[in-house]
This record gives sequence, C-alpha cells and structure tokens, in this order.
Amino acid sequence: DLFRVLRVEFRPGTEGLVTPINADLVEDFDALARNPRTFADVCEVAVFLIRNTYPEISVPLTYQAFKNALARYASGDDAQDWCNLVKLVYLGENGMLPDPEGLDIAQADIHAKVVRRLARVILKGASMPDGITKQYLEDLKSWLNGLCQYHDL
Repeated sequence: DLFRVLRVEFRPGTEGLVTPINADLVEDFDALARNPRTFADVCEVAVFLIRNTYPEISVPLTYQAFKNALARYASGDDAQDWCNLVKLVYLGENGMLPDPEGLDIAQADIHAKVVRRLARVILKGASMPDGITKQYLEDLKSWLNGLCQYHDL
C-alpha cells in the first residue's frame, strides 16, 4: 500500500482539514516489494522527498521522476540506480545544482549536457547516454549526496 497513485476527491471546506469523499487507485507499484534491496532504496528516496517537499509547493518534475523510477523498479529494471536520478531532478528543479567550477566553457557545456541527458533518462524514459560507466554513476551518487549535505537535505 506504500507506493500507489490515488485520485482523491475531497469535500470542499473553508478551513482546517478537508474530508475525502472518494478515492480511486490510478496506478500501483506493489511489485517493488519483490526485491528487498530495491524496496529499501525506494523507501530511502521517499523519505528524502517527504522531508524536502512542502504542501502547496509543486515539484512536478520531481514527481514525474519518482513515478518513473517506481515504474522502472516495479517492472524489474533495477540495472541502474534510478533513485539517484530522482535526486538529480529534485536538485535541478529546486535550483540547487551548482555551476561547474574550474572548467573551461567547453567542459562546462559538456557537463551541463550530461546532467540534462541524465535527467531526461528518468523524466522521459530515455536510454542511458553512451559512455556513462558504472564508475561515473558512483561518482554522480557521491556528488549528489555531497550536494544534499551542503544544502542540509
């Protein structure tokens, strides 16, 4: 019951909590529970998102990235660490990705293109760009975790 998309209709209210009057299951990702490691990773990024998103502040790209990560994991596609790409999208959507320092203009442009391509992988279901190695993804994970610490996330 943890990772499901629901459409909920609420009774209009003027103040305080509103009352739900109807709820429909739109999509479920129950298959995540089949792989304990993946389930733990998804729970970790869910906690990250719960701690760092706020009511009434929309983060549609982060939502889409998380939903796509859930779908990939639920379908058995755990070859990549999709959760780190969710963090990448979150940081980008919230203006927390730094400009590359110490790089010349051409290198900075390449860096920006790689970051955009990686975001597109999780947002649009694109393939992982050529040349992205396992070591690069480990370095990306360390970089993202460092950014999260820097921003107290």
